Amino acid sequence: MKRRVALMSFKSCRLSSWQVENCCNWEGIKCSSSGRVVVVNLRNPNPDELMINVNKEVVSNSNNTSNFSLKGTISPLLFTLNHMQHLDLSFNNFMLSKLPAGISDLTKLTYLNLSNAMFQDSITTHLKSYISKVS
Repeated sequence: MKRRVALMSFKSCRLSSWQVENCCNWEGIKCSSSGRVVVVNLRNPNPDELMINVNKEVVSNSNNTSNFSLKGTISPLLFTLNHMQHLDLSFNNFMLSKLPAGISDLTKLTYLNLSNAMFQDSITTHLKSYISKVS
Protein backbone atom coordinates (compact mmCIF):
# COMPACT_ATOMS: atom_id res chain seq x y z
CA MET A 1 0.00 0.00 0.00
CA LYS A 2 2.87 2.36 0.83
CA ARG A 3 4.26 2.09 -2.70
CA ARG A 4 0.84 2.84 -4.22
CA VAL A 5 0.43 5.99 -2.11
CA ALA A 6 3.96 7.10 -3.01
CA LEU A 7 3.23 6.77 -6.72
CA MET A 8 -0.27 8.28 -6.76
CA SER A 9 1.19 11.79 -6.51
CA PHE A 10 2.11 11.40 -10.21
CA LYS A 11 -1.31 10.34 -11.46
CA SER A 12 -2.39 12.39 -14.45
CA CYS A 13 -4.43 11.93 -17.59
CA ARG A 14 -1.51 10.28 -19.39
CA LEU A 15 -1.32 7.67 -16.65
CA SER A 16 -4.69 6.11 -17.35
CA SER A 17 -3.40 2.62 -16.48
CA TRP A 18 -3.09 3.77 -12.87
CA GLN A 19 -6.63 2.61 -12.10
CA VAL A 20 -5.98 -0.96 -10.97
CA GLU A 21 -5.05 -1.70 -7.38
CA ASN A 22 -1.66 -3.29 -8.08
CA CYS A 23 0.78 -0.49 -8.92
CA CYS A 24 3.17 -3.06 -10.43
CA ASN A 25 0.78 -3.16 -13.41
CA TRP A 26 0.86 0.60 -13.98
CA GLU A 27 2.44 2.19 -17.04
CA GLY A 28 6.03 3.24 -16.30
CA ILE A 29 6.30 1.15 -13.13
CA LYS A 30 8.18 -2.13 -12.82
CA CYS A 31 8.45 -4.25 -9.73
CA SER A 32 10.79 -6.99 -8.61
CA SER A 33 9.53 -10.54 -8.21
CA SER A 34 8.94 -9.72 -4.54
CA GLY A 35 6.67 -6.78 -5.49
CA ARG A 36 9.04 -3.91 -4.68
CA VAL A 37 9.05 -0.94 -7.05
CA VAL A 38 12.42 -0.95 -8.84
CA VAL A 39 11.66 1.20 -11.92
CA VAL A 40 9.78 4.49 -12.17
CA ASN A 41 9.92 5.69 -15.76
CA LEU A 42 7.73 8.77 -16.16
CA ARG A 43 9.70 10.40 -18.95
CA ASN A 44 7.52 12.68 -21.10
CA PRO A 45 6.83 10.58 -24.23
CA ASN A 46 6.60 13.74 -26.39
CA PRO A 47 9.48 15.93 -25.21
CA ASP A 48 9.48 18.01 -28.41
CA GLU A 49 6.13 19.50 -27.42
CA LEU A 50 7.52 21.14 -24.29
CA MET A 51 10.03 23.98 -24.59
CA ILE A 52 11.38 26.91 -22.59
CA ASN A 53 11.62 30.34 -24.22
CA VAL A 54 14.41 32.88 -23.64
CA ASN A 55 12.52 34.26 -20.62
CA LYS A 56 12.57 30.79 -19.01
CA GLU A 57 8.81 30.42 -19.51
CA VAL A 58 7.27 27.13 -20.53
CA VAL A 59 5.88 27.22 -24.04
CA SER A 60 4.37 24.50 -26.15
CA ASN A 61 4.40 23.47 -29.79
CA SER A 62 1.09 21.72 -29.26
CA ASN A 63 -2.20 22.15 -27.46
CA ASN A 64 -1.80 18.59 -26.18
CA THR A 65 1.24 19.14 -23.96
CA SER A 66 -0.85 18.88 -20.82
CA ASN A 67 -1.67 15.32 -21.82
CA PHE A 68 1.98 14.29 -21.67
CA SER A 69 4.05 16.50 -19.40
CA LEU A 70 3.76 15.93 -15.68
CA LYS A 71 3.45 19.23 -13.84
CA GLY A 72 3.62 20.63 -10.35
CA THR A 73 5.55 19.42 -7.38
CA ILE A 74 7.01 16.05 -6.53
CA SER A 75 5.78 14.36 -3.40
CA PRO A 76 8.56 13.35 -1.01
CA LEU A 77 6.76 10.00 -0.77
CA LEU A 78 8.33 9.02 -4.10
CA PHE A 79 11.66 8.86 -2.34
CA THR A 80 10.40 6.33 0.20
CA LEU A 81 10.57 3.69 -2.54
CA ASN A 82 14.01 2.72 -1.31
CA HIS A 83 14.42 -0.30 -3.60
CA MET A 84 14.15 1.84 -6.72
CA GLN A 85 17.00 1.26 -9.17
CA HIS A 86 15.79 3.32 -12.14
CA LEU A 87 14.18 6.77 -12.00
CA ASP A 88 13.37 8.81 -15.10
CA LEU A 89 11.39 12.04 -14.75
CA SER A 90 12.93 13.75 -17.78
CA PHE A 91 11.20 16.29 -20.02
CA ASN A 92 8.44 17.12 -17.54
CA ASN A 93 7.44 20.45 -16.04
CA PHE A 94 8.41 20.60 -12.38
CA MET A 95 9.09 24.35 -12.43
CA LEU A 96 7.19 24.84 -9.19
CA SER A 97 9.07 22.04 -7.50
CA LYS A 98 12.28 21.81 -5.62
CA LEU A 99 13.83 18.40 -5.81
CA PRO A 100 13.07 16.77 -2.45
CA ALA A 101 16.11 16.07 -0.31
CA GLY A 102 14.90 12.47 -0.09
CA ILE A 103 16.47 11.70 -3.46
CA SER A 104 19.68 11.04 -1.57
CA ASP A 105 17.88 8.18 0.23
CA LEU A 106 17.59 6.21 -3.02
CA THR A 107 20.88 4.40 -2.51
CA LYS A 108 20.04 1.55 -4.91
CA LEU A 109 19.68 3.82 -7.96
CA THR A 110 21.77 2.76 -10.93
CA TYR A 111 19.96 5.03 -13.42
CA LEU A 112 18.76 8.58 -12.81
CA ASN A 113 17.46 10.91 -15.53
CA LEU A 114 16.16 14.32 -14.49
CA SER A 115 17.22 16.10 -17.66
CA ASN A 116 14.97 18.90 -18.83
CA ALA A 117 12.59 18.29 -15.94
CA MET A 118 12.75 22.02 -15.16
CA PHE A 119 13.30 21.79 -11.43
CA GLN A 120 13.46 25.05 -9.53
CA ASP A 121 16.78 24.24 -7.89
CA SER A 122 20.05 22.55 -8.73
CA ILE A 123 20.52 18.84 -8.31
CA THR A 124 24.22 19.26 -7.51
CA THR A 125 23.70 19.52 -3.75
CA HIS A 126 21.47 16.46 -3.70
CA LEU A 127 23.95 14.43 -5.74
CA LYS A 128 26.82 15.28 -3.39
CA SER A 129 24.77 13.91 -0.51
CA TYR A 130 23.78 10.85 -2.58
CA ILE A 131 27.36 10.08 -3.60
CA SER A 132 28.53 10.29 -0.02
CA LYS A 133 25.85 7.74 1.01
CA VAL A 134 26.72 5.18 -1.67
CA SER A 135 30.50 5.57 -1.44
